Amino acid sequence: MLLAGAGAAISLLAVIAWAMLRYSRTLPITQFFRYSSWLMAALTVVLAGKG
Repeated sequence: MLLAGAGAAISLLAVIAWAMLRYSRTLPITQFFRYSSWLMAALTVVLAGKG
C-alpha cells in the first residue's frame, strides 16, 4: 500500500509538472501561487487543530 501511494503521488506530480510546463505561457503564475498559498494556510490550520 505504501508503494502504491508513493507511485500515485509521483505520477500525479508528473502530470501536474507536465501541465505547468506545457501551459506555462497561458498560466497566470501569480494567481496560481496565490491560491496555493491560501490552500497551504488552510491546511496548516486544520493540521494544527488536529494536533
